[in-house]
Amino acid sequence: MCPIENMAFNVIFLYVQASSPSQETLGATNGIAQTVASIARAIGPAATTSLFAVTMQRPDILGGSLVYTLLIIVTIGAVCASRRLPAEPWARKKRADLY
Repeated sequence: MCPIENMAFNVIFLYVQASSPSQETLGATNGIAQTVASIARAIGPAATTSLFAVTMQRPDILGGSLVYTLLIIVTIGAVCASRRLPAEPWARKKRADLY
């Protein structure tokens, strides 16, 4: 993998860690994220290739740019979802609350 791909892969795992509600559920959150990523890797290439083929056969739909429009919408949705993550992964308890 090139350095940019490595960096993106690591950032994704930081986002997954930040989305976990607590440290106790981090394992389940990672498991769900890996499952979803595997499904996306299995379905994604076939779906986008088929969508591209349909776009080329039917240029009357959005002027032949249907596949790109849908990918832009998915990207905007992912960016909006990542902006909703908390600044700190888990709220830290104050020292006085521990006693």
